Amino acid sequence: MIDLGNCLNLADIEALTLVKDAHQTYLEICAASGFSPAENRGADLQIRRLDCAVIETLHGLRQKKGEQPFDTVRGFFLEGRALYPAAGFRELDHIQICVRSSKQIIGYFLPRGYV
Repeated sequence: MIDLGNCLNLADIEALTLVKDAHQTYLEICAASGFSPAENRGADLQIRRLDCAVIETLHGLRQKKGEQPFDTVRGFFLEGRALYPAAGFRELDHIQICVRSSKQIIGYFLPRGYV
């Protein structure tokens, strides 16, 4: 069981604005340091190095400003082939939660058959 706490919910417009701003800052940092920005790669962009770098930049910016850190990050990912013609659902759609603060894990259980 996870208490999301202060969650960067990537389904919220406000959170996406923070991420967009962090991307711009990330590009500025890369330009100033002479490094090439990371890139997302793979089918359906499943290797998300750019996204990871942007999110980490956002966390760093918040820390630098003394703002409350995000305990968790939640995102919805559209991946895979459409389930049927003109579908809004794909075979590999999923939600991921990244827990950045272990205090947000309030319990766990083993599913049946794993004991």
